[in-house]
Amino acid sequence: IDFGGRLVVADRERPFAASPRRAAVSAFGLGGTNAHVILEQPPVIASTRESAVQVPRILPVSARSDVALREACDHLASALRDTGEALDDIAYTLQRGRREHEYRHAVIAGSVPEALAGFETRMRGAGALPAADHRRSVWLFSGQGSQQPGMARALYESQPVAREWIDCAADAARPLLGLDLRDLLCGDAPGIHDTRYTQPALFATQYAIARTWQSFGVVPAALIGHSFGEYAAACLAGVFSFEDALLLVCERGRLAHACPAGAMLAVRLSEAELRPMIASEPIDIAAINAPGSCVVGGPAGAIARFSDRLAAAGYSPRLLVTERAFHSRHMAAAGDAFERVVQRVHRAAPSIPIVSTLSGQWLTAEEAVDPARWRRHLCEPVRFLDAVRTLESREPLTFLEIGPDSTLSTLVLQIVEDHDRCIAASQPSLDAAIGRLWAAGIDVEWASVGP
Repeated sequence: IDFGGRLVVADRERPFAASPRRAAVSAFGLGGTNAHVILEQPPVIASTRESAVQVPRILPVSARSDVALREACDHLASALRDTGEALDDIAYTLQRGRREHEYRHAVIAGSVPEALAGFETRMRGAGALPAADHRRSVWLFSGQGSQQPGMARALYESQPVAREWIDCAADAARPLLGLDLRDLLCGDAPGIHDTRYTQPALFATQYAIARTWQSFGVVPAALIGHSFGEYAAACLAGVFSFEDALLLVCERGRLAHACPAGAMLAVRLSEAELRPMIASEPIDIAAINAPGSCVVGGPAGAIARFSDRLAAAGYSPRLLVTERAFHSRHMAAAGDAFERVVQRVHRAAPSIPIVSTLSGQWLTAEEAVDPARWRRHLCEPVRFLDAVRTLESREPLTFLEIGPDSTLSTLVLQIVEDHDRCIAASQPSLDAAIGRLWAAGIDVEWASVGP
């Protein structure tokens, strides 16, 4: 039907010729009741689009095969080049308006050029693996040494759930510490490397990150805490209440700080190689982190002499940033006092499975509630290598680091044989970690994540 060029009946697919786009839609009822509506393209709000370009967005794409995934990325890239549509709109549609299939790719982008580069990487890269084998996640809680000034600033500013828990921790810890943890976590106040404050600050950061992941709908299948990180894991699993766990980490930090000064050294040697080398030294193995990767602790002078011996033999030892020799005989006095503190708080069996880095095996209900076990946890070596190997024997798992850096993610790469498994770190980019987990097959509640 010709209406003189002003109106066109769309009897086939055709491009819009006018801008803004307008269309009339009519529905004719058999009983004579008709409905008509005229639609017009909404105006572009420049300020919104300009600000959205600066904020990273997660753009998830999935398909039923690797070929289809490449095609989907190609189509999205073409659409971005042609329309320059706002990433907020695209992210919203991809997250909430598309079915999720087993072949997946996620792009983290703050601008159209970044998004194009991410989609082109998938198009040029090696074939994708289906995500069906990666449905369960193991959360790794890092230990002392991962702290850094302002380590929770971005988290506090961008994640409401994290901000809520950091506020709770700071308010509860203030009378115990005599300072506001937020000054360490979100500012540049000195003291982040002081053991009295490091441990509660790390606990608050880890617990806030864990609760944020839970708000995204991500559920852990198991937990591993490297050394001090086991307190946040135990709290999340219900071994300790939040208030009691905060009391414990504050007391643990205070008692450890009161121990004699010491030093710790990272060495590229196995436990079996190290033991005869330190047999006559006042030095203990403090951590077995990966194959051929250990940490020793002891008096600063003895550690310095041992470091010189290793360097002369062709090794490259690395002195850690710490004032005390944790997980060594130097913690004996703190351990005895700390056991008495643990006796005063309520303890329960873990509701989420925990692999202990004290034994390298699954934490039993009896061990979880035993105060003597938590004393040994402070004084004896960290067996992170054994803990990861205990988990590795199970079905394929996705490892997620809960902490301010990627130290444990790096160690896991040295341990697991199947490098196709997903290993992600929550920091420095939470968005990147969300994208990696989703691409590995972990369910995410996109409405809670946001665009």
